[in-house]
Amino acid sequence: MLKASALPKRYEIGKTQFYQWRNHLKTLGYDMEPQRQGQSSLYSDEQIELFDQFATHIKEHDGFDRFPPATIKEEPPVNSSPNDNPPNGLVHHQDEQLNLESAPPEEIQGKLI
Repeated sequence: MLKASALPKRYEIGKTQFYQWRNHLKTLGYDMEPQRQGQSSLYSDEQIELFDQFATHIKEHDGFDRFPPATIKEEPPVNSSPNDNPPNGLVHHQDEQLNLESAPPEEIQGKLI
C-alpha cells in the first residue's frame, strides 16, 4: 500500500494529472477509491498495479484511449439450483410435494397447516 500523496511523484506527474488518471479509471469501472487510515489515503497493491499499467499504456499509446474497461467477475450464487427460488416466492421441497388427487383428505389437511 502507498499513500496517495506518493503516487504523483512515482509517475512523475502533478496532483491534478494524477486525479485525472484516477477519475478516468473510475469511469472505466475500476474501484479507485483509496482506503482511509486516519488522515492518510492509501491505495492497495492492486490499485497501484493498475496505475502502473495505466502509466505504461499512456506512454505507449500517447493517451488514455483504448485502455480496457474493468471486467465484472460473475460469481455463481451460493447453494443455488433451479428450484431453490421459484417465481412465486414459495419454497418447495421434493419430500413435501403431495399429489392432491390421490392423497387421503386427512393427509392433505395435515400438510396445509
